[in-house]
Amino acid sequence: MSEPNNEFVKVYDFKTKAITTIPAAELAPGMIRIRLSGSDEIYWADASQISDAKSQYWHPPFSGELKEKIVFIQRTLSDVHFQTLEHWEDGFRQDLHAKQEIDLWFRVAMLYSSFAESHRLNREQKHEAFSVLGACLNGTRSTVFQTISLSSLPRVLAEELANDYFSYQ
Repeated sequence: MSEPNNEFVKVYDFKTKAITTIPAAELAPGMIRIRLSGSDEIYWADASQISDAKSQYWHPPFSGELKEKIVFIQRTLSDVHFQTLEHWEDGFRQDLHAKQEIDLWFRVAMLYSSFAESHRLNREQKHEAFSVLGACLNGTRSTVFQTISLSSLPRVLAEELANDYFSYQ
């Protein structure tokens, strides 16, 4: 049995621009880690508020290896997170650190593909595996299972997937 997580995190509200501190265990589903422009500090925010905050392009349309990675991400994740290729690229173009973000999502797509195939996951398990990876991508090792719930994917498999994700950190 592990000790309860006593970690505290800062939460940023895009609507009010307020910062609050809460126990990590109280993070709601859909909360992701962010870094505000001009700051090195990590905050948590409601992912649904992020799209309202993005509005400008930092990068021209991608080509070459980056475009190939985006195509792979879109195709690989389309059964659990369908977005058009244009939507993926548009999001990456609005990210200040697009190459790093593309590399992170590429890794998520690789892990998802390999895990889903090797464990012969059904449709619901695939969605939950993607949720685990999303929680890893947007959280920390200690918050992964606080921001998602599992009903089909066995916890032991979800932990294996999370460990695979964090093993390269």
